[in-house]
Amino acid sequence: MTNRRLIGFDIARSLAIAGMVIVNFKVAAGVSEGDPGWLQKMVGLIDGRAAALFVILAGVGASLMTATARAERDQKALTSARDTLLRRALFLLVVGYAFIPIWPADILHYYALYIAIGALLLSASDRTLLVLASVLGIVFVALYSVFGYWAELDPITLDYRGFWTGTGLLRNLWFNGWHPVIPWVSFYIFGMWVGRRDVRKRATRQWMLGLGFGMAVVGEAIAAIARATAGATEFIVDVAAAGLSVDAGGRALLDAEPIPPSPPYLLAGAGTALVIAMLCVAWGLRRPDKRVVSWLRRSGELALTMYFAHVIVGLGALEELGLLANGTLPEVVISAVVFYVLAVWAAVWWRSHHDRGPVETLMRRLS
Repeated sequence: MTNRRLIGFDIARSLAIAGMVIVNFKVAAGVSEGDPGWLQKMVGLIDGRAAALFVILAGVGASLMTATARAERDQKALTSARDTLLRRALFLLVVGYAFIPIWPADILHYYALYIAIGALLLSASDRTLLVLASVLGIVFVALYSVFGYWAELDPITLDYRGFWTGTGLLRNLWFNGWHPVIPWVSFYIFGMWVGRRDVRKRATRQWMLGLGFGMAVVGEAIAAIARATAGATEFIVDVAAAGLSVDAGGRALLDAEPIPPSPPYLLAGAGTALVIAMLCVAWGLRRPDKRVVSWLRRSGELALTMYFAHVIVGLGALEELGLLANGTLPEVVISAVVFYVLAVWAAVWWRSHHDRGPVETLMRRLS
């Protein structure tokens, strides 16, 4: 498979940003109870799936970036690509931690570790990638069973106690943060495997669509059966005078929610992402000249800039409007959609004058 850019992946990246904007606006505003149930369910379907798509697409990009070098077994080119990825990872690690005081739910410092680990796996076989992506879910279950997942993370407010301590930094990054390396890096590794498939071929896209659909169905089915047999809607914690304690049955590990990132969630998230990515690739191949395709492609190319903008500009605007304290879910979702549309327009304008986005340019110059 050549490393020619597939615009469908840029389209999918733009849609992933759109989903992350909606979810993060909702989280920042703290809206849940009393809002329309149907809208709550729709946003719930996006929660965790948009970020998973974003990470998987990063893994896809790493494989596309090194496609020629791997095909020709050019070790010098692979070493150069690995060095570039490691420098980008360092950039994102520093920027991500600097961004946390502004946005505690930052994904960039986790993203940095995904890229660094992926850089070490550029020459790994397809089988190795799939085995690693699968095993990490099991490793997380083992860690969850041994260590206190909720020791620092408050499941009600999602505040993280003792973040800026040595233990807190390590546990947050690797185990019980918003997007912990174990098991979230499995999304990136799975994306690397996806990026090695020749999705320009219709037959390849079709069987990958089937694979993604099957993964999503299995993950959601496990969660649905667990909820039905348990017979209760609240299953993560019991709030008592002594503090917060996880239920003895460990039912959180059978639900398809991103916190904690259980095996059913990993299956459902990866499967959903794969379906969306393949549909976007097909759309990009069939309608490359359509205006909306061009808009989404260009905004997808500025995904990193849009990520920063949705916190600094988007959430800043919500705060000025008073929606972070008193907004309803419909107001927050409408605000997110309006921001995304304006961000796409800004990205199209910027790309008509510049080769890359401002943050993307900065990262390339420094790495």
